[in-house]
Amino acid sequence: MERFVKSRKSNKMNVICRHNNILLVLLLLLLADNILAQTPKNDLSRGSYILLNKPFQIEAWGYPFRYDDTTNTTSQMSWDLDLFKTKSNYTNHMLAGWPLEWYPVGAGDVPWSKIEADSGDGTPWPLSAWELRDFGNVVRLQWEDDNLLPQDPAMVAIAKKWFETRLADPTYDDIILSIDLRPYGYTPADLDSMLIKLDPDLIMWNRYPHAWPSQGLNYRQIEYGWYAMLIYNRNVGLLGNGDVTKPVPTGAFTQAIRQGYANPMPHSRMYYNNFLNLLFGAKYLSTFLYTSWPLWWSEQRPVEDRDPNLDLDASGMVSTLFDHLAPFAPRTEFYVQAEINRQVSNIGKALVRLQTSGVRFIRAMSIEANVQSDGFAGGIYDWDYGTRPDTLLTDVTVTRTGFPETQDVWVGFFKPVHPTIDGSGTADENYFMVVNGCWDTNGTLTEQTIRLDFNFGKDTSINSLLRISRLTGEIEVVPLTLITGNTYYLDLVLDGGEGDLFKYNNGISFLQLE
Repeated sequence: MERFVKSRKSNKMNVICRHNNILLVLLLLLLADNILAQTPKNDLSRGSYILLNKPFQIEAWGYPFRYDDTTNTTSQMSWDLDLFKTKSNYTNHMLAGWPLEWYPVGAGDVPWSKIEADSGDGTPWPLSAWELRDFGNVVRLQWEDDNLLPQDPAMVAIAKKWFETRLADPTYDDIILSIDLRPYGYTPADLDSMLIKLDPDLIMWNRYPHAWPSQGLNYRQIEYGWYAMLIYNRNVGLLGNGDVTKPVPTGAFTQAIRQGYANPMPHSRMYYNNFLNLLFGAKYLSTFLYTSWPLWWSEQRPVEDRDPNLDLDASGMVSTLFDHLAPFAPRTEFYVQAEINRQVSNIGKALVRLQTSGVRFIRAMSIEANVQSDGFAGGIYDWDYGTRPDTLLTDVTVTRTGFPETQDVWVGFFKPVHPTIDGSGTADENYFMVVNGCWDTNGTLTEQTIRLDFNFGKDTSINSLLRISRLTGEIEVVPLTLITGNTYYLDLVLDGGEGDLFKYNNGISFLQLE
């Protein structure tokens, strides 16, 4: 009887404990919502505030059908809705110039985005019946593609009218209104003038690391061009559409096209393409292309004029994620990208709450002489240049592996976007991200050991880091190895293209995500 009574008491206590645990979880969820509610909307740019209240967005830019260049006569559906919903780990999909009706039934039931464009009279093409029906699922609207010219007053005036009309309509209060900024052809004054007039929520950009081999540049020159555009776009966002106190979020189109190459991008470079954009502060990613162009000029050429050695268009506008021809089966790269998306989502919930505060470059040991004279290679982003935003991280050294000219390592620094974000009451907490830029061309090893050295000075309370796990999304403690006094180090092992996000374990919450 005594054992029975004790058992009853024990069971009752277990029920109470489980009940209390449930209440604790609900309290934490309410606290997280309250954190965002405490962030004054007017303290941030409109885009920053909208993205703060959404999951990190990873968009699939895909076309609904594919021209059958086997018969040169018919079109076939290439967009598999069930695969997209269950396997891809994308958060939304872009209607890339085609109405929602052209996509599979149900494509409007999941979050979607759309490009709007001038119909010829200065007004956008009207939304279709299906788009109006499913408008509640819209995440992002983009005005035009990268054909929007900052130096063209007429185009800017039409875009300005579009932004003003949308912003005046409460229907668009939670929708991201964006542009795709072309990387050249205008002056800084042209760009400043346009951004102040349009005041976009998000500035997207496209420049791909796996670029055309026919450009006459070696891969290192192409990669340095990509780096330069990462820096450029980051700096444009920090200007804040004329108000530097309210940086504008930037986003990137990430590469999933062959771009003239016979083989898809190496998997390590796929990771690098995504994670390096995050290190530079990107808060929105869009995969270009999820599914291939529906019809391209090269596919209309006679069969005998096509290159039989390449399983791609002469244009290169073929997705690396799916087979080129029916039945458009997912390739290995689809599943690689799906895993990248999962990991990006896990750390992205932190990145939307952070603002880039600096970047530093630990460049590969071997660099071609003809790249050394490049303006970017001048060193202003090198590790030892100037004063870094975070002085506790004193040195970064790399145990090199793999291809000797693709061994770059990047460190990005971040601060909370607002003092209400992490419970400290300030926006001064330092976060940092490390990305291994080693990628391979022929399956060589890309893993690198990156040693991080720290000097905490008189602060004896820190002997570990906090990291948000790419694999689980959980906050984990990372012990540091003592050197002497109050100096420590961490040997961080990352595979090619991977990146980890940290903060110091100093008693301040990791963005209150724990």
